[in-house]
Amino acid sequence: MKIDTNSWYFSLDHGQNCQVIETQALWGETTCRVWLPGRDSVVRAPASRLAPLEDSGTGTATRNGPFPYLTG
Repeated sequence: MKIDTNSWYFSLDHGQNCQVIETQALWGETTCRVWLPGRDSVVRAPASRLAPLEDSGTGTATRNGPFPYLTG
């Protein structure tokens, strides 16, 4: 799966939506720096542990916005 910078994904390790801010490929592995809005922090995550929003069951960034857990 190609990871696009500035796109939204679901982090399987953190259980929340995240925005990819940078990707880096090293020794055949892709690692991403992602922003976790629920924690207001930036962490590193393996690209293999990021799922497209439409596959995560949380909705898409277009349909529900990047923060589907916020209401009102």
